[in-house]
Amino acid sequence: MADQKVTPTVSTLMPAIGSSPGNALKWVGLILALIVGGNAYLWHLWRLDETATQVMAQSRRELQELQIQVQELQRLKTTVDQWSSDRELLRKVDEGGRIEMEALKLEIKRLQDSRVAYEAYVQKQLQAYQAQLTQKIESQKRNEVNW
Repeated sequence: MADQKVTPTVSTLMPAIGSSPGNALKWVGLILALIVGGNAYLWHLWRLDETATQVMAQSRRELQELQIQVQELQRLKTTVDQWSSDRELLRKVDEGGRIEMEALKLEIKRLQDSRVAYEAYVQKQLQAYQAQLTQKIESQKRNEVNW
């Protein structure tokens, strides 16, 4: 099949063109229609190519804008991640501060209780001393009176 030769059919049509002037006009009209149709088809293909070029350019611009937005979102995510890390650190510091505050409150309460107990002890000691002093004075007064 590769050895077969293709013979053009134009040579067989050529005698038909020359046979009559009306026939020739038909052929010329047909050829002109084919040329015009071919040009219209080429113009249509050119318009499709222009449209495709414009769509590709628009797509490139949109892709670039999208890439800029993605970069901005990545920067924002980095900032949010840093804030989240800082917030976690602050939460731990706050928790540590609360624990220290509770410990200090307990220490203050213990010291207040100790102070109240010490004041009570001192008050008792003072009363006991005053009682002893009063007894001593009373005893001395009795001794002086008895003298």
